[in-house]
Amino acid sequence: MKYLFLDTNIYLHYQDFLQIPWNKVLGIDEEYTVVVVPKVHAELDEKKDSAKGKIQRRAKKISSRLYDILMKKEVAKIPVVRCKSPNPSEEDKRMLDLSRSDNMIILTALKSGWKKDDIIIVSADKNIQFTAEDFGLGHYLMEDEYLLPPE
Repeated sequence: MKYLFLDTNIYLHYQDFLQIPWNKVLGIDEEYTVVVVPKVHAELDEKKDSAKGKIQRRAKKISSRLYDILMKKEVAKIPVVRCKSPNPSEEDKRMLDLSRSDNMIILTALKSGWKKDDIIIVSADKNIQFTAEDFGLGHYLMEDEYLLPPE
């Protein structure tokens, strides 16, 4: 089982995460679960209130969909779970600048309880790829094939 930690940019700028063929995209043969990180959910919530146009509409749509799946227990095409925010130790704070959203995603993945070998950080951001690599986490730089067209 693989656990996909999707960065906020995947939800906002790419096709519906439930419709993306993750096995094909990531080149994996095993089952997977999408993990929703509290920091990502907070960023989506912020975008639905402060962004404009396409981003605001996407944030509202994704936020509602995640609520339906995670809170109303609607059946989704793929498994989706929430992951709790970690309680960072002093060492965590020294190793990672936790004011950066990407680093909170990394820390949440590291403290999730799943094996590092089973975690894949998925983002369109190159910086988080380096951090994931530094901490021994799987990572994937999302390609443009599933990118939504501009407004």
